[in-house]
Amino acid sequence: MEGKLPVGWRWRKLEDLAKFVYGCPFESSKFNSDGNGLPIIRIRNLISCATEMYYDGYYDENYIVNNDEILVGMDGEFNIVKWNGGKALLNQRICKLEFSSTEIIPDFAYRALVKILKQIEDKTPQVTVKHLSAKQMKDIQIPLPPRETQRRIVAILDKAEETRRLRAQADELAEKLPFSIFVEMFGDPMQNIKGWKMVTPTDIASDDKNAITIGPFGSDLMAKDYRSHGVPLIFVKNIRENKFRGNGIRFIDESKGEELKSHRVNPRDILMTKMGDPPGDVALYPENSQPGIITADCIKLTLNPRIANASYILWVFRTDYVRNQVIRSTKGAAQQKINLSTFKSIKFPLPEIELQNQFSEKVNQVEEIRNLQALSNPQIEDLLASLMQKAFVGDLVL
Repeated sequence: MEGKLPVGWRWRKLEDLAKFVYGCPFESSKFNSDGNGLPIIRIRNLISCATEMYYDGYYDENYIVNNDEILVGMDGEFNIVKWNGGKALLNQRICKLEFSSTEIIPDFAYRALVKILKQIEDKTPQVTVKHLSAKQMKDIQIPLPPRETQRRIVAILDKAEETRRLRAQADELAEKLPFSIFVEMFGDPMQNIKGWKMVTPTDIASDDKNAITIGPFGSDLMAKDYRSHGVPLIFVKNIRENKFRGNGIRFIDESKGEELKSHRVNPRDILMTKMGDPPGDVALYPENSQPGIITADCIKLTLNPRIANASYILWVFRTDYVRNQVIRSTKGAAQQKINLSTFKSIKFPLPEIELQNQFSEKVNQVEEIRNLQALSNPQIEDLLASLMQKAFVGDLVL
């Protein structure tokens, strides 16, 4: 890992710069989720910096973690974080680094270790779970410039991270904006204060006899029918998280597609999952997509465009009012699953088509913004990666 460094830089072992505090194997019998005692940081909590588990028993104060302290996960992924989840206890397989040396700024150490630990993780062979040993930690070599150079590097990387954080915040706001517009225009469907007519999917479906349909039964579509190209198949996995995901698409040939044409899905059809925990995830089959075939455990709704706009139906189906109808229909069932008759009985308010179309136009504007943001996201990640690459070999222009 060592290499030639700029003048004034030198390699320093991590054990010469930091004190290592390894987490304690606390008694699991004293764990609780009732808020008794102190929160306990398990390795699964590192990325989120949030824990739902508490420890109500004796502990040594050496195992207390406070905000901004640096923690390293030693199993699985070798994640490093600056903890910001408040006062908590350090569980086993996590190491806390305490930097008291005047040679190094803790924030510089954190930045350098992000890259170094990733390199170690990538080189570590995996049998079941990857492990980072105490010896590996102590032997880590950090390229150490003068303190003033460290400060400048940290300042540059902090600005890049802030750009990424602000973009993530903007992405989150843009993702939530359509629902905010929905509530502003239509209110809560449960209250329906504007008194719009209550309808069901049957009322808004097109005249096609297969406007509302489920996927084919098992024997009608089998794995042996799959092809590398042809007519795309839509699975439950493509509708998860209330968004159509086109990755991992499988195909059938044209003749099989014609045989299963009663299960065909076209652009701007509504798709819903029949099963899940809970079922009822919903997505819009994207415009400009090739017509496909839905598979088992999917429901398709083709709309009558004279009375129903796909964007409005998509978002009303995502409301708690509709979701709760789906969940109630599966209560007490061994497997959470809705049938076609349950889907057809879902009720929701239907505003006039002009108002639905106005909503659709606003959602399209938001989607255009999101698409532009998505285009620039890789550029932000590439910039940060480039800065990280240059920062610890002395190539940053400071």
